[in-house]
Amino acid sequence: MAGAIVMSEYYLATDEKWVLREVQEVHDFLVSCQYADLSQMDANVRKSVHRTCKEPR
Repeated sequence: MAGAIVMSEYYLATDEKWVLREVQEVHDFLVSCQYADLSQMDANVRKSVHRTCKEPR
């Protein structure tokens, strides 16, 4: 993720188009690593998340 931030700043400073492909690749990787559903999590983690989500802020 830090690499994407650096590459984004580089792109903004230089307007080099090749950087966009690299940032998109990092984006795609990060999205593919995220949980799509709580059922993908370990049971203990689900309990912790469920408990945290119910607590008032």
